[in-house]
Amino acid sequence: MSSNIIKLVEKNNLCTGCGLCESIAGASNIKVAMNDEGYLRPKIYNELKLLDSEVIKDVCPGLNVSHATASKDHHPLWGVVDTISIGAASDSEVRLKGSSGGVLSAIQIYLLEEKIVDYVVNTCVGDENPFDTQVNIAKNRVEILKATGSRYSPSAPLNTIVSLLDRPGTFAFVGKPCDVAALRRLAKHDKRIDDKIKYMLSFMCAGVPSKEGTLKIVKDLGVEESEVKDFRYRGDGWPGSATVTLKDDTTRSMSYEESWRYVLSPRVQWRCKLCPDGTGEFADITGADAWHVAEDGSPDFSERDGQSFIISRNRVGQNLLEQCIKSGYINVSSEVDCSRVEKVQFHQAYRKKTLLFRFLALRLIGLAVPRYNTNILLKATMLATPVSLLRSFAGTVRRGFKMRENRKNV
Repeated sequence: MSSNIIKLVEKNNLCTGCGLCESIAGASNIKVAMNDEGYLRPKIYNELKLLDSEVIKDVCPGLNVSHATASKDHHPLWGVVDTISIGAASDSEVRLKGSSGGVLSAIQIYLLEEKIVDYVVNTCVGDENPFDTQVNIAKNRVEILKATGSRYSPSAPLNTIVSLLDRPGTFAFVGKPCDVAALRRLAKHDKRIDDKIKYMLSFMCAGVPSKEGTLKIVKDLGVEESEVKDFRYRGDGWPGSATVTLKDDTTRSMSYEESWRYVLSPRVQWRCKLCPDGTGEFADITGADAWHVAEDGSPDFSERDGQSFIISRNRVGQNLLEQCIKSGYINVSSEVDCSRVEKVQFHQAYRKKTLLFRFLALRLIGLAVPRYNTNILLKATMLATPVSLLRSFAGTVRRGFKMRENRKNV
């Protein structure tokens, strides 16, 4: 049966909730919706066409985020890197509202104001519900600013992407690393992507938390859901706070460290714990928090003016970055190497170094894992310590058995 590919993803809890299967098969056949656990998951209404099923099998980021080739220039932790800069948006408002210096927002504004693309596809707070995240079609600065600040909640930025390819005009896409990886794979099946999507931008991602995490923050702040007018996870500073705006325009907030570390991070979906690419390897440009580092080596979350790592991954991305700098949209303070990124984004590095052993653990107990280039994972594993590999293997076996039991009881 052609719908078995969706059932395989569901059985192994590998769905990212991106919505691409809905876009390919059509909303009358598959619809991505919030489930009882607070994640976006596909619901099948009709048997899929065989061709649609085969395309989904190849492009679904839950199943496949492998590179067609992995050149000698592919860094085992950070992907292909042209340059790595530390910088921020030149515009003070964009820098303040953005999660990490507003670099990606500044690039999007540049693309629109210079008429390089007709619109930008990103995500923003839901119009009808402040706890939801929706696709945002931005055509000007105001609509880009609407999308500033990280959205640590389920989102399906690809659920209408195929229909957008039928519309007039070109656009840039901004999404999670898995979203961009899916688009790159879809380009093999739909040549319009290379013609229509001029730039793909991404950010380093630590995973998608359940919507229940957002509601837990609201509850911990002593607020009823019905009282909330707006909700921001970050922004308005760096790192910024999780902030609830009530209908009487008063606000309550929780620090970034508390909201992410203690509420949101423990509720990250299973597939994200197995992610081979949390760093946006398939994007033209990747942005990431360039945290200051405390004396003990941990990130320093003291409020400061935001700054970002800006990783250009190819000539397209490097040319775009150079034009943004030349046109005054981005200020760059320095160029750095991969060792600086690893020092700051050490959780991303640790996950990549230990991922092969996590994959082996899950395959041992009969669970599927996303497809990714084994040669890259082997190189990353060589950078890990034996203790970290054994710890990751044992921990993954334990969590895998628990996840499998939980799925049986759903």
